[in-house]
Amino acid sequence: ETVHAWILAAVNGHTDQAPKDKRTCVRVLYSRDKGQDYHVDLAIYGMKSNVAYLAEKGKASWPESDPKAFIDWFETHIKNKGDQLRRIVCYLKALSDYNQKQAPMLNGISITIISVEQLVVSDKDDKSLVETVKRISQQIKTSKQIKKPVTPYENLIQGWSEDEISKLCKRLDI
Repeated sequence: ETVHAWILAAVNGHTDQAPKDKRTCVRVLYSRDKGQDYHVDLAIYGMKSNVAYLAEKGKASWPESDPKAFIDWFETHIKNKGDQLRRIVCYLKALSDYNQKQAPMLNGISITIISVEQLVVSDKDDKSLVETVKRISQQIKTSKQIKKPVTPYENLIQGWSEDEISKLCKRLDI
């Protein structure tokens, strides 16, 4: 909480909107013309003996979490599956941002992981997006998990209620 407070204080006043202190990051909010908003999430890491630890609010200690390993994992999949994967992740993150206020949506890291796992490659992005979303919905319905592929390997939707999962899948069902 102390480190989060330091980051909040450091970024406060740099935009028209107050930053948000979230569980794993500090979110700096920006506004563009015509009411379109965007944000930057500042995750807070510490290094000890070449191991990365995340400053997560509400935890007694900083859990091990390796952002570089995650980026490497994703870039490997981009090389293997093609740049369409990156575009599908961007489309789904934009959809999530747009729908966040209306119903439960996945966060960015969850979208990235499940898109890698369920990508349907197509000659057209719209076809790929539709088929990938269908597969994402099916995976969430059946497994009720999105496992992080690097340390700490947690289920990123653990703790979601059946109702939240159902609402998410209804929004995804095409």
